[in-house]
Amino acid sequence: MDLAAIAFNIIHNVIKVKQNMTINLSAELHNGYDLDDPLVEIPLLEEFALVVRKIQAFPILDIASENLRKRVFSELSLNELNMPNQYYEKWVSLADIFIDFSWKSNPYFMDDMPLYYLSRYNISANELWHQIRKQSKKVVLMGLPTNALATYYNLDYQALNNSYLKAINIDYHELKKQSLIAENKFKKHDKCNLITEDRNLEVKFTITDTQMYNGDFGSRCFMVLPTGRIEKKIDSLDGIFYADKVYLDTKSYSDVQIIFEKGKIIATDFLNQNDDNIFLNKLLMNSLQEAYLTVGLNPALTKNTGYLLFDECMLNNCCIRLQINNKTISLANSKTKLYQHNINILESET
Repeated sequence: MDLAAIAFNIIHNVIKVKQNMTINLSAELHNGYDLDDPLVEIPLLEEFALVVRKIQAFPILDIASENLRKRVFSELSLNELNMPNQYYEKWVSLADIFIDFSWKSNPYFMDDMPLYYLSRYNISANELWHQIRKQSKKVVLMGLPTNALATYYNLDYQALNNSYLKAINIDYHELKKQSLIAENKFKKHDKCNLITEDRNLEVKFTITDTQMYNGDFGSRCFMVLPTGRIEKKIDSLDGIFYADKVYLDTKSYSDVQIIFEKGKIIATDFLNQNDDNIFLNKLLMNSLQEAYLTVGLNPALTKNTGYLLFDECMLNNCCIRLQINNKTISLANSKTKLYQHNINILESET
């Protein structure tokens, strides 16, 4: 895969860096867990830095060490960890755009963090995001997969990485066009029918609340790559949805039928019987807090990777994302037929 071409595409067609901008490029050396490929993020960072320089913008290379981060949280006191707000204000003021390659790269790090440090970590993250919004800065979260990420989700790293590189190197002009076409179809009615196998689920939503993730920041200060989906908040669910894939935390399940009645789950049917189903079944039978419909539009993602961040963007993949007991459960089917008054919303137009 040509990393230079990928960097050119993202910098010019997605982030649209201009001359005299300052770009903060953040990466991490994965030297804290005896992992393969500790320098996995560096080649892509170097290509981004070169493209930025060719535009006559200035890249700031922010290279961290995973081992240093581990030592910070194990050797420093809470008082030593506490940084004044001015630190975040000055740091954020240094750049126009922040590009983070390390975001979600190693989930083991968060698992290892002591609980008494986790609250301080979250406070620091909130303070940083507050400054980013206050100063109207932009953040690109690259979502670059690592061996640690693949191992955590029990996935093949090479296959995950290949899917990722293809999914971020798409024609973003075409992606934006297709997302607008799909959104215009959604605007015509406040409900749609999801046909999975021979099951029908009627979904009602508010027409005006669509979020489009297509390579534009829109009203958000951040962008997550790979991108390519539209999202609508659901008001009501009624009928049956057949999920060929269900995502919960680090686990994924297959072949689950969920029956909704007036926005509540009244029954589930697991076609693959195993002990892991018990916890998911009990969770699903609780009250829904929120629900969202997402439709994938990324043409380079055509089959499940097993990683929800990518799979939500998979072309024509429909997900019902449920918030239950403060946990996120995603019910997905990549062969869903989605209709509004006999109009197939998933049918592409040129």
